[in-house]
Amino acid sequence: MFLKPLMENISCQSIDFSYIKNVRLVSFLVTLIPLEGIEIKVDYRYDSQGFFDNPAAKMVIEAAAARWSRILDQTLLPVNMKDEELVDGRFEIIHPGNGKNHVLSAAASEVTDFYFEVGQPAADEYLGGFSLDEDIWILYVGGRNLDGAGRGAPIGGSRNLAEIYADPESFLNRGFNVGVDSLTVIGGTVSFDLDRNWSFGFLQPEGGISLDFYSIALHEIGHCLGLNARTVAEFHDLIEEDRFVGDNAVTAFEIDAGKEVVGLEIVKSTLQDYHWKDGEYQSKIFPLGMPLYCGTVGAGNLQDLLMEP
Repeated sequence: MFLKPLMENISCQSIDFSYIKNVRLVSFLVTLIPLEGIEIKVDYRYDSQGFFDNPAAKMVIEAAAARWSRILDQTLLPVNMKDEELVDGRFEIIHPGNGKNHVLSAAASEVTDFYFEVGQPAADEYLGGFSLDEDIWILYVGGRNLDGAGRGAPIGGSRNLAEIYADPESFLNRGFNVGVDSLTVIGGTVSFDLDRNWSFGFLQPEGGISLDFYSIALHEIGHCLGLNARTVAEFHDLIEEDRFVGDNAVTAFEIDAGKEVVGLEIVKSTLQDYHWKDGEYQSKIFPLGMPLYCGTVGAGNLQDLLMEP
């Protein structure tokens, strides 16, 4: 996807998670006291191109992850996947270092892999078990050559048994939701383009043709969390004629912008581009979670939504 330099604009209006009607989705804080919820843990194991060997890049991605962590109050059950006789759970990532689909299995090897035994292809990686503490959400990051600046997506299930998708307490759902096309809440994956002239500064980012890494990181993590994501049913099921019509999000935007809208227009659903229409909507920076105001017009002023292309 093509991404322009984005204003650091996280607001309860611009990225309201209340588009879920039947389950409790992550919501943003409405008080000055942060709530306990998801902690995003950045994982560099698939950074095969060495993008994050740069300490400055690592510092900024950690800061972006921490900002999201401070403003999300959703809780998640722990994950404890084991090498089992009948069901060895699988999940699938887009490998941040090469862009290929990468299937991970809780089995120790093909020999003990239930899904392989019943005819599925072997996994790309065998873990011999996989665990996450409660409320930990993992973010795999790396760099590779891209047409755009970055690409982020939720981790997906990988042809598990139907009961795994239907079980609200499974490793895919973690007490959050159910369903084959629902948002998987293990974590997400993000790749950043190797050839960009990135600016990793917080206080005085470079001008000219440099690209603000912090803003792009915030945007891509948003996709990983299900915002404007093509694979997440809870989001695209609320698209009507290329407009997002989630009641709470639309109402919040109207309050912030001081005008009425018939939904928030996306770029084009037939192209699977669910970003907000470029340059169409503005709201205010969400003040909590220690935002960085560099590159913005400041708190209390309208500016482009975070999830524009």
